[in-house]
Amino acid sequence: AVFESPSVDEVIVVDDGSDTSSKKILSKIKKIILLTHPRNIGKSKAMLSGLLKAKNNIIVFVDADLRNFTPPHLDLLVDTFIKTKVSMLLGDREYEVFYGRLSGFSLAFTGERVFWRHQLIKLKSLFFFDNYLIEPSLNRYYFHHRKVSSVFLSQLGQTEKITKQGIYGFIKDIKMLFDIIHFLGLQEFLFQLNFAGNLRRHQFRQNH
Repeated sequence: AVFESPSVDEVIVVDDGSDTSSKKILSKIKKIILLTHPRNIGKSKAMLSGLLKAKNNIIVFVDADLRNFTPPHLDLLVDTFIKTKVSMLLGDREYEVFYGRLSGFSLAFTGERVFWRHQLIKLKSLFFFDNYLIEPSLNRYYFHHRKVSSVFLSQLGQTEKITKQGIYGFIKDIKMLFDIIHFLGLQEFLFQLNFAGNLRRHQFRQNH
């Protein structure tokens, strides 16, 4: 889907210390720019590696476990980012668990994000947190200091941890929730949920 989007000039994949079979699969994909970490150092630092390698000024991050992701979704992210003249755009997936949508959690901590590289490159210190804390870290800066918007991504969903890993995935989700609250503090966590809720009420909607 990413390769088929006319909005994309380069696709950067970071192999963050994956196993041998993953390396073989990635080595066969000729269109990507492949960066390899000799050992696993986490999602946030993998994202930073991709950011530092990128040449273009518009940076789009997308999660790898999306369902129904199509080229128009990516085009809509880029087009909306340019039209709204924001510093960070969040993608609001239509298919989320109800409590994630109701609370604003799924939008606040979405992995689909668009940035200006020249702004984000100055904020490298935000990437030195483990794994899923990168989104709360970015929010803590952008929600308070920059213009942010969101766009509705119809028919797009994500494979939840509970689907992939059963009860262990559910436990990981609960741990993630408490880790984010611990990282941000309850006041900032609630602020980010409320901020996301306000974004959703005023978000850009368009049939893709």
